[in-house]
Amino acid sequence: KSIAREAGFRTKIAVASQEEGIDPVGSMVGQRGTRIMAVINEIGEKKLML
Repeated sequence: KSIAREAGFRTKIAVASQEEGIDPVGSMVGQRGTRIMAVINEIGEKKLML
């Protein structure tokens, strides 16, 4: 939905689901954190908030 970034400090990502019963944050994190780790590695941020 939206991204706010303070370069070198933190990034906030707002997520939403269009389907009832789907956890948007869980969908971003993925099994064992695999999806969120890919995002963190790509943007190089230590603090990432969903």
